[in-house]
Amino acid sequence: MGILRPLGDPMRSCTLCAGPLVGSSRTVACVCGLVLHERCAAEVLTCPGCGAPLRNRLV
Repeated sequence: MGILRPLGDPMRSCTLCAGPLVGSSRTVACVCGLVLHERCAAEVLTCPGCGAPLRNRLV
């Protein structure tokens, strides 16, 4: 697992696709701290790190 960085950090990337998470991106945050693009979370439905459901976790 990669280093967790603050949401405002330009080095922060999506856990699933590794694409950058920019301020205008719609993101989903899991209770374990991993963050994904909303479109990536919709593809997997559960967190790739801990298995928790990702529904209704839009940040």
